[in-house]
Amino acid sequence: MLKLSSGIERDQKGHFLLDEDGIRRISGILNSKAQSLQQTTTLVYFVRREDDRFYETTELDDLLADPNTYKHRIQHLVIELRKTDPAHTIAPWDRKWVASISFTFEKEGRVKFTIASDDKNWSLLLADELEPQISRTRVNQKVSTFLLLSFYAALACFFYAGFPKIGALIGFSPEVVKNIIFFALVGIAIATLGSIGERNEIIASIFGPESCFCWGEQSRVLERRVEFHKNITWAIIVGFFISLASTVYTSATLPALPSEAVIKK
Repeated sequence: MLKLSSGIERDQKGHFLLDEDGIRRISGILNSKAQSLQQTTTLVYFVRREDDRFYETTELDDLLADPNTYKHRIQHLVIELRKTDPAHTIAPWDRKWVASISFTFEKEGRVKFTIASDDKNWSLLLADELEPQISRTRVNQKVSTFLLLSFYAALACFFYAGFPKIGALIGFSPEVVKNIIFFALVGIAIATLGSIGERNEIIASIFGPESCFCWGEQSRVLERRVEFHKNITWAIIVGFFISLASTVYTSATLPALPSEAVIKK
């Protein structure tokens, strides 16, 4: 007998923060909805870690007991409502599950969920309940891009307008000052490009955002990361004003030096 399925399939890139409360909410919805299915299912958690090891468990407490330590962090988690009715044979081309939600810790993070059942109403009702819970895991915890770009601009002004006089006054040769300015401006340009749009891995690791499976050791790492972002935000604000003040002060008070013209050529 031909069975037709319906449901939803959504694949989203973006960072997420999945904590104990979030996974319990998702698991609760799946377990609750499974009671109204005509077939027997089991909720299974598939975990792949950073050290390339993986395991499956049907116990949520076993998953939450994972130490989730550095170099052994969870990278990929799939929550599946699997078909386990012994009276029904699963065809090779058929899905082994009726609902699957995966969270992948990648450069940009990825969340994918698929629901497929021959009961159309069941699929749509499950999707309506799951979508808000999955949306709650989305996170954009990062230092403001506008703040970062403003800081980069202030630094660039300082190195271009203020540093030639300071370098010459200290006694650096024109060639040395010119090289310092060149490498500083190149570094600022690279940092600027890496901060616009999707941040590169280095910028994201310092200024955010990053995905997180927030239990075990990673819950404490997240707390330290949030505190670090607060501190670095204030440091950038202070650095912005210091860079501007230094540029204005050196331009207004220090005399033009003969070597300065050579440096800027």
